[in-house]
Amino acid sequence: MGMEGIIRNIVEFIRAFIPQRIKNETVLKAYEFLRSRSYVPSKRIKSNAKVNRTVLCDPECEILEPDNYIENQYEWKDVQFGSWRKHNMQYSGCEIIATYNALLALGEKVSGRTMVNLISHYEADGAALNGDFGVSPTAIFDYFENRGYDVSITYSKDKAVIDRLGENSDTVIATVYNDRKNIMKEVHTVCITKDADKKYFIHNSYVKDDRNVYIRKGKCGKDEGFDTAQEAAVNVSLDSSIICVIGISRP
Repeated sequence: MGMEGIIRNIVEFIRAFIPQRIKNETVLKAYEFLRSRSYVPSKRIKSNAKVNRTVLCDPECEILEPDNYIENQYEWKDVQFGSWRKHNMQYSGCEIIATYNALLALGEKVSGRTMVNLISHYEADGAALNGDFGVSPTAIFDYFENRGYDVSITYSKDKAVIDRLGENSDTVIATVYNDRKNIMKEVHTVCITKDADKKYFIHNSYVKDDRNVYIRKGKCGKDEGFDTAQEAAVNVSLDSSIICVIGISRP
């Protein structure tokens, strides 16, 4: 093997090290450390909320339809989240969008104001590295628990464990590596809903239909749901690997 091949193998090893060698519990502890060290000033939270109300509460808002699932995070660059200029919901808002979608799945009335309040909530408690790393998954657990929902979490990748969680929950939120071989492709968090036929669909997974509109993701096409929660979670992206799954149910 030449030097070029050796270097390529080293780079591939480094990129795969965290997804394949670091325990999920450790990853969540790292998120919690970043959460504990984050500080978004109250002045910034208020200014972000003012901007976000202008964008999201306008009756002519084009990126959010009240009481519909959010699928289009790529179109949310004008919605602010976090303490730095580059921070916005397009960049690191997937956990907040997953929370919003889960609230809708649980039967709550949601709107632009709901999203404005969610962003402010997570800026005050939950943002990881001031929002640069999104929101700690544990903060999502805390949010629903504090609202009185029955909440459980697993760090396991075992299919039976995750499927049982999905079966016993009204909806789930999954945090995954986008690529189990490449940490540089980052992490994504989604809400996975279950329909009346107990089929699972992924929301905000960057899938478009023939009209170039973002839609929910199903199996082998747009309308066929996944059979289990685990099957959905490992198909968030092309080569996903599960970090944690949160099950949420009405009390």
